[in-house]
Amino acid sequence: MLIGGIAMAAKSKSREPRSPKLAHSTAIEQRIRRRAYELYEQRGRVEGFPLDDWLQAELEISSATEIKKAFCQRVVQVAVWPMTLTRLDSIYSTLQRTFRGERDRNPLIRQLLAVAHDWDRQCLVVLKNQTGFDEWLFSQIELICGVPFAWNQAPKKGVVISHQHLSFGAAQKFLNLLLKDWWAKSEQAAELGALCGHLHAPLDDLVVSFISRARPALHVPSSVVYELDKQTYLRLQEVIIELSNELQAILRCRCKLARIEFEQLVWGWIC
Repeated sequence: MLIGGIAMAAKSKSREPRSPKLAHSTAIEQRIRRRAYELYEQRGRVEGFPLDDWLQAELEISSATEIKKAFCQRVVQVAVWPMTLTRLDSIYSTLQRTFRGERDRNPLIRQLLAVAHDWDRQCLVVLKNQTGFDEWLFSQIELICGVPFAWNQAPKKGVVISHQHLSFGAAQKFLNLLLKDWWAKSEQAAELGALCGHLHAPLDDLVVSFISRARPALHVPSSVVYELDKQTYLRLQEVIIELSNELQAILRCRCKLARIEFEQLVWGWIC
């Protein structure tokens, strides 16, 4: 179900230790309260709509929570944060069959782990605005693409194409999947709430195919790993925002879907 209701947790006045379930409910209530106040400020601090602000905030937090649960239930290796080498191997396996003749993945895995550590240090600053996040993301993609990584592209007309570095399309998928784990599992992501809307959707052939069916006139790459470039990537991220807004209108809901949430819903519909 797209939107699941979460009842407002009652405030506890007890000084006794709370159970994990109650602590979780109270944390959700705090996030709803923060978001409701953000909505009040966005409206210019106009008084008279406290219930509307609360219900809207509850709707947004509830939807995001349900979508995160669906993601965590779908992945074979449970999403984790802080990032681990085991989980990075799992993320790598999503594209492993694409890399023919791959010789040594270890430098790439180490670089991805370094990116995860860098994100932990900088996410509070980077996510303050979309421009800051985009600059950070593309700087990290450049670092990932600079790591020595020898592999062969699937033969085309009998010709084998060899590469010495990761492609832009593969790098963005690895990085965005890494950030998706952070979005789903980290306490920081839960606290930042609406700022997670600055995150990008991981692009792969399945998601791009869905976009193509929704926008038949849009030229999309036949292979994300082999053909995706930065300009096309940015355009596809813009289209995902458009599709999210259209879905919001169709469902007549006030809850705005982040790109990473829309991508998760696409996987839920198709897989």
